Amino acid sequence: MGSTKKPKKIIVSYWYGAKMQFGLCYGPVDAVTEVRVADRIAWTGSQTASGAVSIDKKELFGGQSKEGGIDGTLYVKMGEATQTTANFPGTAPVPAYRGILCAIFDGFFAAGNPYLKPWAFRVRRILKGWNNDVAWYSGKATITIGGVAHMNPAHIIYECLTNPEWGMGYPTTSIDAVAFQAAADTLYDEGFGISLTWNQQGSIQNFVGEVLDHVHGVVRNNPATGQFFLKLIRDDYDPDDLDVYDDDDIIEIEEYSRTAWGETVNEITVKFVEQTNGKVTAVTVHDLANIAAQGGTVISRTQQYQGIPTFSLANRVAMRDLRMSSSPIAKFRFTVNRNAWDKLPGDVIKVQFPSLGVNNVVLRVMDSSI
Repeated sequence: MGSTKKPKKIIVSYWYGAKMQFGLCYGPVDAVTEVRVADRIAWTGSQTASGAVSIDKKELFGGQSKEGGIDGTLYVKMGEATQTTANFPGTAPVPAYRGILCAIFDGFFAAGNPYLKPWAFRVRRILKGWNNDVAWYSGKATITIGGVAHMNPAHIIYECLTNPEWGMGYPTTSIDAVAFQAAADTLYDEGFGISLTWNQQGSIQNFVGEVLDHVHGVVRNNPATGQFFLKLIRDDYDPDDLDVYDDDDIIEIEEYSRTAWGETVNEITVKFVEQTNGKVTAVTVHDLANIAAQGGTVISRTQQYQGIPTFSLANRVAMRDLRMSSSPIAKFRFTVNRNAWDKLPGDVIKVQFPSLGVNNVVLRVMDSSI
């Protein structure tokens, strides 16, 4: 006779739950748009205010027969000045952490595996979080590339200079608004939006320098006005309209050099972070004429531009850098009379030095002092 006993149930795995709080960044922000766990998308959307987000991805890691998935509620606290206590539901309250974007998860994070996997959040901050909650020149602050919003680099620099909490804290009156708006207009028209994280491991000055490297620009203080100006290095001038300086203006030539072909670079690789997956990607461009001039030798350089979000923009920047690096460039350091009192870094001039065989050579002012 067969047994009438019911077969014993076999437990193949357990679901593991947790209550977790993440401190993400300064708030408030425009939106939280994505949550990834172990580099897998757990949630996408646009959470623009403090509130609850439901995550139902029980099969994210293979379901119950493998490592389970994510199932629970994510409470988003945007970091407003009036932010209420950021408590775990059903537990004693914890500090409100006003000014900090927080995410609080209450639910199950895995099955069959008690170890937490790494979480990552995609956050957009362009118009929110400015001093007095008023974004400068807001109409040109957002640059959309491939359906994804990025920030105008001119706005990033402007806020770094003026933000009183984490920036340099300069008053807005110390900013040359006309120069900054002109740069913002150019970058907006170029579709040159970037997304960068400043984690305070480096100085704010170095972060501004990183932004300037992306867009090829300079920020300096104008001695005549005492204001900061932003100048983009662009081919936006007519050589026939430039001021000319010659032996009558030049008091002393301190340095003159010209890059030899062997010192030029003919291959540029740009590494950037692709906006669709957050992965570091690379694009490489070549100057075939320069390679031929150097007897077929490839001289390569790699540039890191972590804020560039797409292949097309990375390719444009790579070509820009290649044009500068593959040509023999003349460099001068000289003292000039008062006729050049108003020339600032980024300005373009022409020089004539017959004694050096230099006639109507176009130069870019890189540094100046009075």
